[in-house]
Amino acid sequence: MTDTLPAHTSAQSSTVLIVDDEPIILESLKNALNGHGLYCETAVSVEEATLKLQCGTIALVLLDWRLKEPKGERSGAEVLSLCRQLHPLVPVIVITGVPPQQLDVRTDAIMAEADGVLFKPISSTVVVVHVLRWLRRVSNTRTAFLPQREAEIVPLEELKRMYVQHVVKLLDNNISMAANRLQIHRQTVATLNEPH
Repeated sequence: MTDTLPAHTSAQSSTVLIVDDEPIILESLKNALNGHGLYCETAVSVEEATLKLQCGTIALVLLDWRLKEPKGERSGAEVLSLCRQLHPLVPVIVITGVPPQQLDVRTDAIMAEADGVLFKPISSTVVVVHVLRWLRRVSNTRTAFLPQREAEIVPLEELKRMYVQHVVKLLDNNISMAANRLQIHRQTVATLNEPH
């Protein structure tokens, strides 16, 4: 196992959002990840995490499941739900200090579509290993459609059609939203989405 990013992955494209209400944990994880060439954004509340998810390009989220805020306790499930809406393929690793006998965070988080759960106290080395592993997987997934052999080459129009159809399906068949996200005309999306 290597402890670095793939050569074609830049630190800027690998921004990790760390959401935790404990400043010591935020700083510790940020320093550990920075030491491996990763850029980190941090958030201490659901609102702050929401802004960072809406404004930035996030490659992975480390998410505390319980966030103590001035107006009371909030759940990381709120952030996870928004992340799945805005960035469905971004890995989300839940980090929690909630004892398993008090609340089954692992089941709750996995049912809410988290990609992993780690329990506090946790070694920053373990977190770094998980983050780098997920970023390698995401990086490999993004290039999976690229042909590796001549026999795998398909016409560009066919590839475009498959991609647009997948995006439309991912966005619950919302043609307008797909056109907006793909930055192409709505009619083009509708045409490419028709069965061939």
